[in-house]
Amino acid sequence: MSANPRSPRALAGDTSGASAVEFGMIAPLLIVLLFGLFQVGWALHCASSVRYALDESARALSIDPDLTASQVEAAMRARLDEFADPEISVSISEDSATPGLRITNLHATYVHSLAVPMLPVWELRFQSAASVARPVI
Repeated sequence: MSANPRSPRALAGDTSGASAVEFGMIAPLLIVLLFGLFQVGWALHCASSVRYALDESARALSIDPDLTASQVEAAMRARLDEFADPEISVSISEDSATPGLRITNLHATYVHSLAVPMLPVWELRFQSAASVARPVI
């Protein structure tokens, strides 16, 4: 059994493996783009969920003015357990400068790390705020 070596001239015009070589060159870029797209989508989902939980907590506070800051924060984190990453920082402040009104300001900050293969890790910071005005009784 002898191998039938092809001449270099015959190999120069052979394009039978060109598609596989081209795919091998482009595939890593496509995979990185796909992972990046999923990471950005997840980050936006989590940011939207934080905003939703903040709005729900503000509504609960406007309905029940006796809620404490820790109860509002616990309700927000419990709501986030259903939808997204609950690792957020929440701050609640009250402003009683307006006579007859007690204004409660809720602020939430969510930091999401974009981890895409072959790229450095980026951090996206999302912030949301809501205010609730309650009459002083």
